Amino acid sequence: MKPIDKLSWKLTRMMPLELANKLELGSEVEITIKGEAIQEIVSDNQEGTVNVCYVIKPIITELKNGQN
Repeated sequence: MKPIDKLSWKLTRMMPLELANKLELGSEVEITIKGEAIQEIVSDNQEGTVNVCYVIKPIITELKNGQN
């Protein structure tokens, strides 16, 4: 395999998550996602390297904020 220039991941389409509390705009949130890698996308670069992106299918998603 060619040298890897960039590694990344993206999520498959998710349904909206219900929240227990209203969020304040500008507040920090923490998102925990458990899932499985379902696809590997390898893209050739012109200089002889590749970019690799893994597609993640979420199974469990949890949102935490400062109010909990």
